Amino acid sequence: MDKLPYEDAAMRGAPLPEGLDLTDAAVYVALRGLYAFHQLGMMDRKEAAAEKQRLKKLRDDTRRQQQFERDIAQKRWEVIKATEAARSRFRLDPTIEHGFDLCAAIDGMKRRREETA
Repeated sequence: MDKLPYEDAAMRGAPLPEGLDLTDAAVYVALRGLYAFHQLGMMDRKEAAAEKQRLKKLRDDTRRQQQFERDIAQKRWEVIKATEAARSRFRLDPTIEHGFDLCAAIDGMKRRREETA
């Protein structure tokens, strides 16, 4: 795994850098403590290295989860936007024809996704 941009500062025990999001701030504080434990002899190098790898993996997993959630929100917004008129017509006048129009709008979203895939 690559070195984190704030890893050297954590090793020196520097204060929390400005501008880190919650995930990076938590990892920074954990790394700072990890380096302090190692320097005080409370943890050997092998244990510290293994824990550091777990922290980095946890950070990467959290980043992937956050990106997944942003992607899902974006897709939901696209469906709502693309089907907005058909949904409104169906809610105002819930006829079979308007239901079919709504289905066609949703199907159109599926086709556009298939074309871009």
